[in-house]
Amino acid sequence: MGGFSRVGNPKRGIISNYSVFIMLSLVLVSLFSSLVLADSKVESKALVNSILPGEQASFELSIINNALESQSYTVISYASGKGWNLDPSPLSDKVIEDISPNEKYVTKIIVNPLEDFEPGIYYVSVQIESDLGESYNVPLKIYVGTDTPVEYMPSVSLDVSLDELINPGDSQNLVIHLENRNPLNLTDLTLEIQSDLEGLNTVMGAGLESLGSKTLSFTAETEEFQQPKDYYLFLLLKRGEETIKIVEGGFTVSSLTPQFGSNVVSDVVFLKKFQTIILQNSGNVENTQEYFYPVSNFNALFLKSDVDIVSIDGQKNLKFEETLSPGESVYFVVEYNYRVLFYIALFFVLFILFYYVVRSPLSLHKGAVTTTGKEGALHEIKIALEIKNKTKKEIKNVKVIDVIPGIANLEKHLDLGTLKHSKVISTKKGTKIEWHISEIEPLEHRIITYKIKTKLNVIGDFKLPRAIAEFSKKKGKLRKSYSNSFRLDAGKVKE
Repeated sequence: MGGFSRVGNPKRGIISNYSVFIMLSLVLVSLFSSLVLADSKVESKALVNSILPGEQASFELSIINNALESQSYTVISYASGKGWNLDPSPLSDKVIEDISPNEKYVTKIIVNPLEDFEPGIYYVSVQIESDLGESYNVPLKIYVGTDTPVEYMPSVSLDVSLDELINPGDSQNLVIHLENRNPLNLTDLTLEIQSDLEGLNTVMGAGLESLGSKTLSFTAETEEFQQPKDYYLFLLLKRGEETIKIVEGGFTVSSLTPQFGSNVVSDVVFLKKFQTIILQNSGNVENTQEYFYPVSNFNALFLKSDVDIVSIDGQKNLKFEETLSPGESVYFVVEYNYRVLFYIALFFVLFILFYYVVRSPLSLHKGAVTTTGKEGALHEIKIALEIKNKTKKEIKNVKVIDVIPGIANLEKHLDLGTLKHSKVISTKKGTKIEWHISEIEPLEHRIITYKIKTKLNVIGDFKLPRAIAEFSKKKGKLRKSYSNSFRLDAGKVKE
């Protein structure tokens, strides 16, 4: 016998596939709408969550429907029967039906322990599910105590926050959070802070109640020149003499190397100027720097100091180079001595005063005109003596004396209007001639002239000596004035 093969209806297969597609689309649309539109809010609040054995805890459970349609919610506890019993109150709220959009519903959850639990903290939870597919897990925290004294080992968490990097002079701020993790009453706790930063070392109270917590803060100032390095920090939590927790930490003080601070103090003492230049290292590490202080070209002339002077862009500067420890200062004294200007000015003043005091009030000037003979030899000389009273007072009893060298003779003939000599005396040095003038008026000029002839023809130099004017000042003191002297060379005069 031959075999048979069964062929299905093609149209029926098409319809079946179309139905599956429609169902899948509806499921996807339903899931998408529930995810997008359904967003309930479920919250719990403890009413009684600290219990003793045999007592029950209670919590308030609130549900807000944020969907666009009414929803029903189911309260499920997977912890029920596993040491705990969790039921809504009333029990009918195990299924909460038809909560309208944006409506809030509040029920109560009662938690009963089914065993004698040890004192401590326990967590149970309830599951809230909606008919649009939402699911929420709500944790419930329960503290179980005891009605008889129980000894607990202290269990405290200690967290500290601080600035890991600070600058010298800044403050270090510690914020310390403590939490007691069991029902043990720890009101006698102390917190001891130890550090190689002296200002941080302290002891403070840190008592904690049963399952309590607190936050402590402490601030310590650093010094302006605090040494830059890593500083250790230990926090010791003590109960009496027993240390129950140690937390280790640390921070860093940064290095500062600013420019040396400077200050200039000036003082003047009788044409001397003193400048005290003070340099200070305001950083917190040893530092070597150069410091330049500008000085004018004029002041540089009178500077009295061992400090180097350097020129920068045409400006003269005093150069200081120093190595200073943190906070260390050094000073330099620079002296400007202007007294030399005073001494120079005083010298000129005194010189002028001296000149006016010692100068002769009578000036005497000698001049000569020569004539030459054969072969250019000196033959006849006409000599003029100019006398001048330089003061505004008359000078009396003036005697003028001149000497003619022995190589020449006085010519006795006088020109008209010239003053006649009063004496002619022969000496070893030559012929001495004297004139006497009874008085010379203030600022008056007098001129005396005479002629001499050489005994022989003189070729070359012929020296004429200085003339002298004698006169008396007050109290009969004799004063003298001298004329110039010069040489005669065949008609040429050399003063």
